[in-house]
Amino acid sequence: MIKTKRDLASALKIFISITVLAGVCYTFGLLGISQLFFPNQANGSFENTGYGAMSLAVGQRDYRPDHLWSRPVNYQVMEKDGKAYVYAAPANDAYGSQKTKQKQEKLKTWIEENSFVSHTPVPEELYMSSASGMDPQISQAAARYQISRLERTTGIDRPTLEKIMKEHSSRIVADGPQEQTVNVVEVNLAIDELIQTAR
Repeated sequence: MIKTKRDLASALKIFISITVLAGVCYTFGLLGISQLFFPNQANGSFENTGYGAMSLAVGQRDYRPDHLWSRPVNYQVMEKDGKAYVYAAPANDAYGSQKTKQKQEKLKTWIEENSFVSHTPVPEELYMSSASGMDPQISQAAARYQISRLERTTGIDRPTLEKIMKEHSSRIVADGPQEQTVNVVEVNLAIDELIQTAR
């Protein structure tokens, strides 16, 4: 009986110690380090723009003709009382369902009609969301597909648009070799800045 009580007391001490170390010390230690060395990234990489607070770390729903379009997303970033909130609304439709396919085909057709590109298939990622539905980047091919539209709607020439996309590119590790991607929000902010400067 005494041995059982001692074993229970030892087990309880170990449980409390692990809980404090892993649940409190580790969590707040990591939070403190991230706030000290990477405060912007730790808080969501938000930028104050003319459209409110926008995160550079997640995709944004934006189909204005003078902006680069991202992959489809199922949420929106909104601002309330000066603070940014992410309202998530994951799709309930099964990935391979008929309803999902109809939505994808409808978006694909709309993109084709509004891109001013002939004889070039729409990149799949522009009408098919990712697994998370929150990707902030698109591929170089998907970005280049939109240059003709951006030339028409912004008045910015192709070489300048290509330069902007290159400046806001990075490499991510996919299933195979590293792939060069373009951050959609960063490109759009750069386009807006260039248009404002030209006025």
